[in-house]
Amino acid sequence: MNIIGIKLDNQPGQLTEISEFSLDGVNWIDQFQRTAHSAKVPAYHTKDYSFVTMDRLMDLERAYSKFGFKRYDQSTLINELLVHDKVPSKNGTRIYFVDGSYVIVRSRLKM
Repeated sequence: MNIIGIKLDNQPGQLTEISEFSLDGVNWIDQFQRTAHSAKVPAYHTKDYSFVTMDRLMDLERAYSKFGFKRYDQSTLINELLVHDKVPSKNGTRIYFVDGSYVIVRSRLKM
């Protein structure tokens, strides 16, 4: 099984590139804390590198932007490749997808 994570640099708390790694190569998993005030997240340790999983939307935004995802508000990443329409609503913007589903984002987007 492959996992997408952020490779930890040799310096504590320093995040580097986003990578895919195999669970088969993980020697151990423990807790990692980015800053003194942040939540602890699982850290996966392999022979060569250590990784943390992407637990924040900003991490996912950075990782998935090359696949068409864009952050539309503080809590929503949208796959722009699947957007059919954007309709302003009283509480933001309704984003319709090609499959007929939709989500309302809090920001009013310029059409």
